[in-house]
Amino acid sequence: MNEYISGESEVGQSGVKPRISADLIVSRICDERWSPEGIAQYRAETEKSVQRYRDIELNLPITDEPMKRICQVLTNNGLITVESCEGHGEELPVIWFACDDKQLLKDIIEVVYRRTVHKKFPWLIEVYSANTSMDMPIYYILSPSQAKGIIDPKDDREELLTDLDIIGESVMKYFHQINSEDEAGVS
Repeated sequence: MNEYISGESEVGQSGVKPRISADLIVSRICDERWSPEGIAQYRAETEKSVQRYRDIELNLPITDEPMKRICQVLTNNGLITVESCEGHGEELPVIWFACDDKQLLKDIIEVVYRRTVHKKFPWLIEVYSANTSMDMPIYYILSPSQAKGIIDPKDDREELLTDLDIIGESVMKYFHQINSEDEAGVS
């Protein structure tokens, strides 16, 4: 059985199956330094977060099934997803987005770079502009980094798509936590 669907068979309310499970995330994070109680608590929190991710309503007009959930999460949290492609085993997956809110962009960068240590591959956010005219929008590109070696779009496709679900779940968890703290008056 592939690691990315280990222990999970639900597709969620949207009908699109995410590639992540609490088992996958716990297995990549928890090691021998964790106590059994710490692992159990982390698993319980992760199961809730994965379930929220699984149940998200998907209403963006995206044709690539594996991209629907992460683009919806990014959009729901204030980014403007412009274009996405899962790569189809020929290219690396990519998401183009716009963001005028510097704090939001900083938060997304925090999640991608620091809060998703359980990804298989390093991912980066690059800045892109079609030209240097000041009236053209700046876009950002979320894609895997080739810096640490060659990623094969065909052989690594499932792991790349799993990484996208991990990033999506982490973004959702991060903003859920921030919103919960805001509602509780915590700063």
